[in-house]
Amino acid sequence: STYVELLFDSRANRLSPFDGMLHRAWARRYVSVSGLDQDYIYYGFSDYFYVPVGPDRSFIFAIDTDVREGDLTSLEDMKLGGMRDVRGWVSDELRGTAKVVGTVQYRMKLFGPRYFQLPKIGAFDFTVNGVAFVDSGTLTDSILDFRARAFHSSGGVGLEVISPLRDLIRLEVAADAHGQYAYYMTAGTDF
Repeated sequence: STYVELLFDSRANRLSPFDGMLHRAWARRYVSVSGLDQDYIYYGFSDYFYVPVGPDRSFIFAIDTDVREGDLTSLEDMKLGGMRDVRGWVSDELRGTAKVVGTVQYRMKLFGPRYFQLPKIGAFDFTVNGVAFVDSGTLTDSILDFRARAFHSSGGVGLEVISPLRDLIRLEVAADAHGQYAYYMTAGTDF
């Protein structure tokens, strides 16, 4: 496996930024040396723009792509929807090897930071953000197959809590265009 990544990050903090930008381009190539015959490549790019619209408030504009090419098995197929991309839209039937997802999100600080001291954990700050978002994405078998009518969209609201473990706990509810609701609790540093 060979991996290359280019990254530019001007965000003030990585956990819950309100300004700055993040640009990422990456590629990973898999080639067999021995064993099973493998010859494929994963590549993509991400662009995140954090546009402040007041103290502790910002819009986040994001686009993510993920493309997989080569001698792939069905295990390498991607799905669209769920916790990490088009939140609120779910289809187990839609699978593919080329994905584009866009997000517009509004983030506003609701509480904090408040500082606490816990035994064995130490000092930490507690912050809660409110968010509203719209996601849209598509998944196909080729980059050349992207069509406007193949995009699926969803929207929702949520809370982001900065935990003592220094990650972002997200509690979200989202719905697709047909009014189907989904509830999510995730941890990580997305957005």
